[in-house]
Amino acid sequence: MQGAADSTDATARGSLVLRRHVAALTAGRRAMRSVEEAAQPSPGAPLPRSPERIIAGAIGRAAERVHGLPLFFDRVEVRQAGLAELGEVLPEAALILVAEGPAEALGTVAICPGLLA
Repeated sequence: MQGAADSTDATARGSLVLRRHVAALTAGRRAMRSVEEAAQPSPGAPLPRSPERIIAGAIGRAAERVHGLPLFFDRVEVRQAGLAELGEVLPEAALILVAEGPAEALGTVAICPGLLA
């Protein structure tokens, strides 16, 4: 009878391990689902805007408020460059602005001469 009791204990332990494993998997799946649901914007919430759209909107609003001119962009270009490269990257005769971003990051905005005219 000792052998039957040992196999029953082993089965109970195996069942307990299997239950813990299934519970851990289920909890992990629930956590992943909650993270995915939190990452998705809720219906009706505004979507995050790209830097290109933010720049175009800010300059367009300024032109509308200051001069009453509707201004629409066909192209806004965002790229990264080092300080040494700025002279080569920026267009000639452009209006160059320095912009401060989050965490004291600095950037430049160059407005082409055609827009300024």
